[in-house]
This record gives sequence, structure tokens and C-alpha cells, in this order.
Amino acid sequence: MKTRGSTLALLLLLALAACQPGSAPEPSPEAAAVADLDTLLDEVWERRLERDLSARLLAGLPIETSRARRNEAAEEDAEFARGVLDRLAAIDAEALPHARWLDWAVLQRDAEMTVEGMQYYWFTNVLTPYSSPLASLPRLFGGMPMATAEDVDRYLGVLAEVPEMVRQIEEHTRSPDEIE
Repeated sequence: MKTRGSTLALLLLLALAACQPGSAPEPSPEAAAVADLDTLLDEVWERRLERDLSARLLAGLPIETSRARRNEAAEEDAEFARGVLDRLAAIDAEALPHARWLDWAVLQRDAEMTVEGMQYYWFTNVLTPYSSPLASLPRLFGGMPMATAEDVDRYLGVLAEVPEMVRQIEEHTRSPDEIE
């Protein structure tokens, strides 16, 4: 009888221990890799929405600034991309389902291109119609709503930034040594 009571007490203790916080089973390698990738993808998308006017337009978000590019912004992007690459390296890509591995691979290549591109920043041609930031202005201004006074104020605020954008383009066409 004593053995039966001891066994019952042991089973009860094991059941209680299993219900304690932190005793949940470890997620599978696939689930952990997918969760880590999803977190990283969300952070990259949020950053893209903050910095990429086309992404903001597609998402239906208001445009508050032209976010004209500068060398400092390109350096910040490269630094962020290095962090993305570090975090991607920590994800077990082999544990990902194929469709999610494709997400991982595209994100990795995008980050690699951003890092690699920084060394060629000053060689980027900003004067051709297909690569000039000015080419995006008709789409930018055409996509901005004008329904409210707040919309008009945003429009005029972005419009007021165009001379600075042109100045930055002109600066980019100079040698880095010529810039003060």
C-alpha cells in the first residue's frame, strides 16, 4: 500500500512539474527557424516602410518626407544589412521548409547586395532617367492624396524638399574629394 501511495505522489509531482512555466517542450528546429525568420522579415519590412517611398505608397501609408538619399543613409543601410546577415547566419536555413528557405535566400542576397554596394556608392549613376531619384517624383506626387488640408500640407512639405534632393544629386555627381 505504501508503494502505491508513493507512486501516486510521484506521478502527481511529475504532473505538477510539467505544468510549471518554462517546462514547455522545445520547439522543433523548423518552428524555431521559421519564427526567427518571421521576426527578422517583420523588422526588415518595417525599416523598408520607414525608408522606401515606393513601399510606403504600395502599403497606402502617407508620405511625410521625400527621404532624399545621402551617403550617410547608404552607410546606415549597409550597417543594418550587416546586422541582417549576422541574424540570418544564426538561423538554421536547412531546417526551413523550401518556400521559407526562398524567403531566407532572397533576404540574404538583398542584404549582401546592400553591403557590397556601399563600396561602389560614389559610382552610382544618378543622372540617367532610369536611376535618377527625380524619375520617381511624378509617381510620388501623383500617389499622394489631396483630400484633406493635412494631405495638402504633407504634399507641400514634400514638395519643399525637392530643391534639397536636387542639391544632393548634384553633390553625388562630384568626386567625394570635392565635397565640403
